[in-house]
Amino acid sequence: MRNFRSLFVITALFSTFLASQVKAGGLDLSLYYGTRHIAMGGTQIALANDAYATMYNPAGLSFVDSRQIAFNSMNLIYSYEAPIGAANAQRRSDVNFAPLFYLGYASMPIWERLSFGFAVFPTALQGGKFSRVNYGAPNISDREFGNRLVRIEISPSAALKLNEYMSVGLAYKMAYNRYDKQFGSNVLLTYFDSSVDCWNFTGLKLAAMVHRWNGLSLAVTWRLENQIDLGGTTKIVSPLHPTGTSVDTEQTVKIPAQLQVGLAYEFTPRWTGAFTYEFTQNSVIEDDTSRFSAPVTILPAVAIPGTSVPLRYKDGHGFHVGTDYLFNLGKDSSLRTGVGMAIDTAVTRESNQIPALPPANHYVGWAMGAQYT
Repeated sequence: MRNFRSLFVITALFSTFLASQVKAGGLDLSLYYGTRHIAMGGTQIALANDAYATMYNPAGLSFVDSRQIAFNSMNLIYSYEAPIGAANAQRRSDVNFAPLFYLGYASMPIWERLSFGFAVFPTALQGGKFSRVNYGAPNISDREFGNRLVRIEISPSAALKLNEYMSVGLAYKMAYNRYDKQFGSNVLLTYFDSSVDCWNFTGLKLAAMVHRWNGLSLAVTWRLENQIDLGGTTKIVSPLHPTGTSVDTEQTVKIPAQLQVGLAYEFTPRWTGAFTYEFTQNSVIEDDTSRFSAPVTILPAVAIPGTSVPLRYKDGHGFHVGTDYLFNLGKDSSLRTGVGMAIDTAVTRESNQIPALPPANHYVGWAMGAQYT
């Protein structure tokens, strides 16, 4: 255990940026875990030579200088406004709570060039909830509207060091996925409450990194598109089923491909600046469709095989910039302070409004933080 180093983190000033990211990033959040990464506005991939490397950039495992364990908990508390219900009136959502966490491990190089890591973390969050919505029909008034997608990944990772400065890596992504949604239709006089889930074993992230070459670090990551097939039930309330009937349901969700490119530069041994750009291919998410095991009769002579809402997302673009400075407080202690910002384009289109993801041109936020070691 002599090579094991414990890292104790105190967050002095946390992010003011988190609520907008639920709406801006589609199925992804821009800020996740780790005080330094959050404080620098999400400029993580060229700096991930620590226990967070499995998530941000697995190639960074090659440059971890000691065995590390990281545990981080970040709880999102957010609310927003959107046009909801039969009158399409602007309403504020419920206060939504999203507990996020990270547990990760990074080893020192094994067999000189090969390093391993492991992490468990939620990585997708979408939507929220509105209570007591009037859908314009007596039998489906005063009900919820909402959608929530959660994905918890279990990710082993590995990195191969090519030379003193360069490495490549990959992370394998097993995940538990759950999708809940509630909505009503005043045309069909029907209310739907759906819950589907599944395990998925086909996720993969590839990465490469140049680390501290004359003070410059460069990184690129590529997450492959991943289709998830979920199953569960939908409770349907309609004139023919006033107390509700349940039907087996299937749902397909696509986790889009994502490209990240980042750089970091050490102006001095204590002062670092970083930038990250990310492209997320959200346009592959075309619709939100639930397929029933058999057509459900909701009105006389009206039977439906499922429900479908067109999404037609836009591809996402994110820009992150940040800087931090390390203060030496004594022989065995230091204080790292950072500030950063991020700009994300919206994924929804003004011509195709989605109440749980209201449209905007872009989202801008700031983050600040301090870390004591």
